[in-house]
Amino acid sequence: MESNSLLRTDREFASVYDRNIRGVYQICFLYLKSHYDAEDASQAIFEKYVNLNKCFNDKNQEKAWFISVSKNYCKDELKKFWKKKRVDIERIERISVHEDTSDYLLIDALLNLPIKYKAVLYLFYVEGYSVKEISQLLYRNESTLRNHLSAADY
Repeated sequence: MESNSLLRTDREFASVYDRNIRGVYQICFLYLKSHYDAEDASQAIFEKYVNLNKCFNDKNQEKAWFISVSKNYCKDELKKFWKKKRVDIERIERISVHEDTSDYLLIDALLNLPIKYKAVLYLFYVEGYSVKEISQLLYRNESTLRNHLSAADY
């Protein structure tokens, strides 16, 4: 009986992982600008999820948690001393995030933007969130987000 419980847990985790890994990785890659750092961050975020003793009401709440934790984790990583003093050699050789060329071009363009625009543009254009939803996820004013989207069009 205990093995069925563990199997169910493994299946649930696999399902959650499959639903969220792409978004978590992309957010981490946008902030950290490194394939390897994004993989490490994604692993750490899912480790947090495993240790989390909380059930989500629906998949949107789950996704919002992953987006928020990914963003905050990456910001914390960027504040660390060793991260500030490191030379980013990944700028020399771009690593494709996706097989789809349009996704690669979008991610490549997002990498070159200031950090305050990255999450907003990713959530709006890639994930398809509305400005109101992004405002709730990032705890930012809707008019500020509209200004960021507008500024990015130029």
